[in-house]
Amino acid sequence: MPNSENQYNHTEATGSFFQPLPSRRPVFDKEKREHFWVATSVYAINIKSEGMVLLDSENYVMTEGPGCFFCCVQYAQGMEETLCKGE
Repeated sequence: MPNSENQYNHTEATGSFFQPLPSRRPVFDKEKREHFWVATSVYAINIKSEGMVLLDSENYVMTEGPGCFFCCVQYAQGMEETLCKGE
């Protein structure tokens, strides 16, 4: 799925789609073409819980990433010097 202001970014490994908050969405610089590395953490939650849901070590499941927010590739050693092909 293409990235744009109105589209969702996704992680290849989980197939999860998300829309970042507009005020926190990074801006892709087409001249610098720098990757924006992110990681996503996953927690098991009980939606029937009447109390507060805590995202802590007791219900931590996994962390996915790092991956580039713009081009959706997984990080590999040496990629910090490569140009991003996103957007």
